[in-house]
Amino acid sequence: MYALCAFIGLEADIIFRIFILIPGQTYKFFYGLSNEVLSLTWAASAFITPIQVGVAVLLSTFIPPVLVKILSFRGWFHFESDS
Repeated sequence: MYALCAFIGLEADIIFRIFILIPGQTYKFFYGLSNEVLSLTWAASAFITPIQVGVAVLLSTFIPPVLVKILSFRGWFHFESDS
C-alpha cells in the first residue's frame, strides 16, 4: 500500500508539472530559462524521473512497515491494519 501511494503521488507531481507548469511557462517566469535550456532539462528529466519513481517505490515497500512496527512498539504511533 505504501508503494502504491508513493507511485500515485510521484505520478501526480509529474502530471502537474507537464500539464500546468510547462504550458503556463512558469519555469521561464521563475528561473528565466530559455526554451532551449528548458527542453534540455526536460529531456534529461525524462531519463531520471523513472529511476526516481522506481527507487521511491522500492524503498516505500520496505521502510514504512518497519517504521510503523517500531513506532507502534514504542507507543508513539497506533496503526490498525487489516492483516
